[in-house]
Amino acid sequence: IYGRKSRGMKPNVYAIGIDVGGTKILAGLINRQGDIIFSLKEKTRRNLIMQIANLIHKIYGKFSTYKTPTTDI
Repeated sequence: IYGRKSRGMKPNVYAIGIDVGGTKILAGLINRQGDIIFSLKEKTRRNLIMQIANLIHKIYGKFSTYKTPTTDI
């Protein structure tokens, strides 16, 4: 996922990470530096593929309203 970029700078790059366990699934948005921007946790259910797809959809929805922090030099 590419985020907003400042003028003359590379775009911010993000990844969605999914950790599937026997009792819970964790999903998170991670930036280039490895910082977790936000995460979600749900109990693992029978329809695992649909549950993972829904978590990715939720993460992407949160990302669409996420404001990239800016730093002034």
